Amino acid sequence: MKLLSENFQEFADFLNEAVNVNSLVKKNVKAMNKIIAKHGYHNCDECDDTVYINLIDKLPADDNVGPPELHKLKDALVKYAKKDGIAILVNLDVYSQNVKKLNVMFPADSDIIKVRNVYHVTDRKNVESILKNGLKARAIGDHSNSFQGDKVATYKAVFGVYQTGGIKEVMDFFRFDDPVVLKIKPKSYTWYDDPLMPMYVPSVMTYEDIKPEDISIK
Repeated sequence: MKLLSENFQEFADFLNEAVNVNSLVKKNVKAMNKIIAKHGYHNCDECDDTVYINLIDKLPADDNVGPPELHKLKDALVKYAKKDGIAILVNLDVYSQNVKKLNVMFPADSDIIKVRNVYHVTDRKNVESILKNGLKARAIGDHSNSFQGDKVATYKAVFGVYQTGGIKEVMDFFRFDDPVVLKIKPKSYTWYDDPLMPMYVPSVMTYEDIKPEDISIK
């Protein structure tokens, strides 16, 4: 049984992580609002922790492309997010009559997950280097069919699953020539629900690099 002080410390750590995430998101949104204004658009009123530009009244119903300036804005937000931000996704969706928007997805404190185990699947050719140097947060390709529109994943992270059943799902979802499962000690890192993977995959991510001493072959 855990001591009360240990439970309290875990709770305090969780709160600190949430505060830090909220603070970073607001900083990102503030910077993005300046980019949005420079391109002649306006973020939603009272949006200090999100970016959502409703374009329904700004574009004709039959406009499924959007003006060049709108695409320049999307590209500018992507550039900022990849360089300095923690945004997960920049999505321009003008392809239907009922929904026309430009929005940015950020991690939320509610997305922080406490996990006991994390498993990472990689090709065997990568194992020696990973065990020696660790796992580096890296950019990903778009692996989501959960969002319509012109979407760009903008974050760098280390990905894994927190249930052994998710290992097979990852192997089915991605192509591996000779897969090896690595086990990560998760305690020293902050893990978030990965919103771009399908709901049935118990996938998590961390923005931090994983130290080699926290990695072993399962």
